[in-house]
Amino acid sequence: MPQRPPPMLTADTAKNLLNGKTEVSLDLGLTTARVNRTKNGVELNPRENIDYVSLEKIAEKEKLEDEVNRIRKAREVLKKWVESRNNNKESKVSMLRLSL
Repeated sequence: MPQRPPPMLTADTAKNLLNGKTEVSLDLGLTTARVNRTKNGVELNPRENIDYVSLEKIAEKEKLEDEVNRIRKAREVLKKWVESRNNNKESKVSMLRLSL
């Protein structure tokens, strides 16, 4: 009998579970599975459960990932701006040298 991989929950899946959905993907969108809600959390399969606090932490992770991505993009824009300013200064110096 083939073994099933462990559940892999994304921030979206965690949000869906917290919002009461009972049919979600536990394998990054490849398939969907039916889960059971309990008073303490969600039964993902007969052997694995996750509590609501852990689901909230997973759902929050998306906000952190978004913030990290925004910072990375801002750094790239700033880096390109600095490079363009440096290139511009170098070209002005080269032009000045040529004119002398």
